[in-house]
Amino acid sequence: MGFFTRLFKGADDKAVPALPLGASQQVGGERDYDRGIRLFDAGQYAEAIEALTAVLSNRRTGPLVERLARFYLAESYSAAALAQLRSVSGDPQQAVHQLRTAIELNPTFADLHFRLGSTLLHHGDTEESIRALRRAVEINPRYTQALLHLSVALLRSTRGDVNEAFGFARRAGQLGFASGKPEFDVVESAMVRGDKEKAAELLTHLMESPEDDQTLMLAANALDLFGQGRFAEAEASYR
Repeated sequence: MGFFTRLFKGADDKAVPALPLGASQQVGGERDYDRGIRLFDAGQYAEAIEALTAVLSNRRTGPLVERLARFYLAESYSAAALAQLRSVSGDPQQAVHQLRTAIELNPTFADLHFRLGSTLLHHGDTEESIRALRRAVEINPRYTQALLHLSVALLRSTRGDVNEAFGFARRAGQLGFASGKPEFDVVESAMVRGDKEKAAELLTHLMESPEDDQTLMLAANALDLFGQGRFAEAEASYR
């Protein structure tokens, strides 16, 4: 089961995030907002983007509704990008463009920078992936998956510093990733020897999993807080 499938499994009309108290009294944008959220929950991301963009372009939209719409619009672009990447006929370049658009909407969300960086890394744009993953780690120094992907990106880069890569991997280990696993010791040994290629291969294999529980937790928590209008807490949880 995929990331967003798990996140919104069982969603129905009652599951659409209600506007926070007082938001319904604001003029403009509410109908498009409600429609956009329903489309988002239904996995119709292109249509959700259209509806939520209309909210932001409506001059009568109040600031509270606008802020909610901006968050869900960024998530719609991000979800559309993930759908592109999972599709056999998907376009990775389009996915990258959608993720960059999401970041423009919400530049302080570490998870968006991570998704961009991991996508770029997977498709061979190592230097750009390093920039995106560095930003994710700057925003959230405890983001284990971002630390690991940044370590791999540095190992794969012709200009990457193996000592810096080792440092990021060690930080991930200190945060509990593969703690005590002999496989992680093998990764560290390869780094100490300066065998970047082997270390990248071993670390990639070790960190691969069908679901990223940390990312899932961040997204679910932030969506819940945003739905309650608790913006500062939502943004902090996504960092």
